[in-house]
Amino acid sequence: MHVFYALRIESQPFCEVGGLVVDEAYRGKGIGKMLVKKAMEWCATKECKRLVVRSNVKRADAHKFYEANGFKEAKEQKVFRLLLP
Repeated sequence: MHVFYALRIESQPFCEVGGLVVDEAYRGKGIGKMLVKKAMEWCATKECKRLVVRSNVKRADAHKFYEANGFKEAKEQKVFRLLLP
């Protein structure tokens, strides 16, 4: 799991899950839930009141996991890329 403290010009500071991966053989054993709990504890040390996670629209199982762990869908967005030479 990767969690970071984010500062953005247009919003209050927040923490964000940059990645959470549990090996397929170990899923359903509470590891992901424990990692989310630890992330929440880390956020508290930063006096951060918001934990954000972004998930591809195709990842329905991940969405169910996050919702089961208290996350609420906040918005949909598009991602644009510019490849540089």
